[in-house]
Amino acid sequence: MKQGRASVAFFALPLAISCGLVNGCSDKQSVDNELSPTPGEPPARRPTGDAGAEAAVGVRVDAGPGQPGDLLEIAPLAPLTQEVCESHRAPADAEARAAYPLRQWKVRYLTRDVSGAVSVASGLLVMPQGLRKRPKVIVYQHGTILSRDAVPSRGASESVYPGCYYATLGAAVIAPDYVGKGDSVGFHPYLHAETEASAAIDLLLATRRPISDATVPSEGDVSNAASPSDGRQVLVTGYSQGGHAALALHRALETGGVPGASAFSVLGSAPMAGPYDLSGTSLRASLIDPKLYDASIYTAFTLASFQRIYGGLWASPSDVFLPSFETLPRLFEESDERGIVSRVPARPADMVRPEWLAALLADSTHPFRKALAANDLTSFVPKAPVLFVMSGSDKVVSPENARVARDAMTRAGASVDVLNVGDSLDHATGFIPSMLATRAFFAPFVRTP
Repeated sequence: MKQGRASVAFFALPLAISCGLVNGCSDKQSVDNELSPTPGEPPARRPTGDAGAEAAVGVRVDAGPGQPGDLLEIAPLAPLTQEVCESHRAPADAEARAAYPLRQWKVRYLTRDVSGAVSVASGLLVMPQGLRKRPKVIVYQHGTILSRDAVPSRGASESVYPGCYYATLGAAVIAPDYVGKGDSVGFHPYLHAETEASAAIDLLLATRRPISDATVPSEGDVSNAASPSDGRQVLVTGYSQGGHAALALHRALETGGVPGASAFSVLGSAPMAGPYDLSGTSLRASLIDPKLYDASIYTAFTLASFQRIYGGLWASPSDVFLPSFETLPRLFEESDERGIVSRVPARPADMVRPEWLAALLADSTHPFRKALAANDLTSFVPKAPVLFVMSGSDKVVSPENARVARDAMTRAGASVDVLNVGDSLDHATGFIPSMLATRAFFAPFVRTP
């Protein structure tokens, strides 16, 4: 069977965005070479060694037993300059210019992995200059990554955008790396709504004190204690897989389904280009009727993830995958981006056994359908407003995901809308317009006392 080169795109920020729009730079170059520290501030130090354990600039404490949401370390990175942000087509109005340079920190903290065990995680904190009041917090959930390192806290190209587009409103911005990525060991539970939400909530908890103070704590002061009245007002967004993660976080903040969620108040969310209807729209687009969608990598990633989380999808990968593709689950476990991209076919149906696919199509209670349904987000009825942002010609994540979610939520009485940023725009070309639309949606919330 002929293998094609799959598009790295289904639930992800495509490579055209993550590198091409930043002058062809690599992820490392985008921060190490373009960003320079402000005078008098120590230069950024890139984490090295196992799981980034040697990132030594800043404040840190031993993990010890700890609890989810505990702050372990906060280390300064190179700031974002106006020139870098404007090269990423960020707004250049007077309000935005007043925020520069944007200060950035890598944060190491505790969260729970999919088994419930407390483990180390990492993420990014970005704050504007000159804050005179406690800022609102915008959480950005990133798109799919195959490697362990292409994460916000390690300078991935995608991580430039949340600071440039949202922190320039006068908000603090955080971006979790997710469980199983960055400094987090073990596998990444891809499209697992619970850990997508809990990793973000624990990062919110870990950064309460630094954000409240609008400064990084001095050495020896790593307490994230806050007064009982110190509520934290949060806005939530994310692109592609991050759209799914954003809506999962909104749900958790309102329903209290994740410990620590009650410490925060969600003002609104703007999920962008996400697969919210996994068991319906996304399954049809990827496997049942894959005429327009090139989704092999992300279908395989979802299968490997849900087998680890729920089990029951196979006794052996050969039960699902054809011989040429039986090693894919292991490659995802190893975050072997090169091996994954070089191996998958163009069409998802070309990598799975015909009899497995026939059983999936015939059985509404198939284990894979049940696992997808467990991570659907369309039945959630939000209290805070939601703006689904999508592109009309997106062939990576079907825009129907946004419409299905909106229709279900509005029928239940929620305040939900869909914004199409352009009928001719696709998953890549719609990214910047989506970021601008989300910025405009968030601006009144950020500016309101």
